[in-house]
Amino acid sequence: MINTYKTKKSKQYAVELFDLSSTSDVISHQQIHVNREIYEFMGVYWEPNHSKLAIHTLAKREIEFGKRDYSVDAKRMGIDIYEMTKDP
Repeated sequence: MINTYKTKKSKQYAVELFDLSSTSDVISHQQIHVNREIYEFMGVYWEPNHSKLAIHTLAKREIEFGKRDYSVDAKRMGIDIYEMTKDP
């Protein structure tokens, strides 16, 4: 699930990951911040062999600087890929 929180000027979005494999009382977790406006969160998918993570979202389309946007409320299906490492 994706968390939504507000700052002074805008909404921010973060995906929280929890490590349930440790046997200690403390569950370590990590937040991955998504730097665009999210309309719908599709899910998080793990790549089984190389510790890669894909976050699927329906988000607001980002317009490049100097380009015009002729569509109203443009959306895009997006995949953000991250590589996870274990840090002692």
